[in-house]
Amino acid sequence: MIQTNSTPPGLKQDGLFKNLKLYIILFAVWTLIIGLSLTISSGQVWRGEIYNRRKSGKYYWEQASISPVKDENNRIVNYVAVKEDISDKKELQQLKESVDRIMRHDLKANLNGIIDPPQVLLKPQKC
Repeated sequence: MIQTNSTPPGLKQDGLFKNLKLYIILFAVWTLIIGLSLTISSGQVWRGEIYNRRKSGKYYWEQASISPVKDENNRIVNYVAVKEDISDKKELQQLKESVDRIMRHDLKANLNGIIDPPQVLLKPQKC
């Protein structure tokens, strides 16, 4: 017997993928932390963007550069970070991408009217 409205296995409310979005976020955070740690502990500079939270609870985007500080024996003794709030830049970038997407869609719609003329124009005219 075939059920037409059944949920595929693994996608049920109580299934494995209930918190798939959370797992993806945690994996991304874990990957960021491991990559950052490996980079700076090897003596290299790490650069990247981080979605961070202020003490007030507000979230923001920041561009960060984290460098190891070494002593006279070339051992890492500390780290220094330089950060810049890039929330406005990210918001502007998203707005630009949205406008570009809308413009491409509108342009395509207008071109379809030109490239694919109505059939009325293609019929031979009787004089």
